[in-house]
Amino acid sequence: MRPFKFLSLFISLLILISACGGNRQNLAAETHVQLPNAGAMMSPPSRLLIKTAQLSVEVENPKTTANQITTLISTEKGYVENRREVDKSKISMSVKIPEKKLIFFIEKVSSMGTVISKSVNSRDVTEQVTDIEAKLANLKLLREKFRKLLKKAKNVTETLAIEAELSRLQIDIDSIESRKKWLKNQVSYSNVTINLGKKTVYGPLGYLGHGLFWFFEKLFIIE
Repeated sequence: MRPFKFLSLFISLLILISACGGNRQNLAAETHVQLPNAGAMMSPPSRLLIKTAQLSVEVENPKTTANQITTLISTEKGYVENRREVDKSKISMSVKIPEKKLIFFIEKVSSMGTVISKSVNSRDVTEQVTDIEAKLANLKLLREKFRKLLKKAKNVTETLAIEAELSRLQIDIDSIESRKKWLKNQVSYSNVTINLGKKTVYGPLGYLGHGLFWFFEKLFIIE
């Protein structure tokens, strides 16, 4: 967010004060903006966590499993952000799932094959959201004050000065509200990265070789 233009604010207020002649004290009192500590007015929020998960699973048929996962995602009111098929044996998916359904979804996908790796991480953004809401409250109070001043403008110069400040304030408000909306969406919907790989099917000699490899490995490493 761009720094607030205090100089132009001062100039616009000075124009209004000088235009009112003997009523300077009254106008100064009207234009004084008492910004409360918006953060102090709010009750302590519950923790806001952005959760992400990663899941690698070996399955019999990656494409069939990917289609089953897509159906499951739709059922749970989520959506697929990206799906990439490296070849017939590997498929990667990036999906969004409602945070309340995350654990259920991970367990469901895990049951579709052999889990190779699995992780769930979280990032606390409570302070970020609280700070954003406080800034929004203060900026909206200031915007309302300028709207009242605009109704009292005496000439075109005053009107243009106040409208310029209102325009800058609105840009700042829109930017912060967009950031707040994005954070809330990240909290509500968890991102899950799924890697599907085709299970290796050994022939008779393959099983023999795999068994011999395991045997010789255990001769040197027990655990």
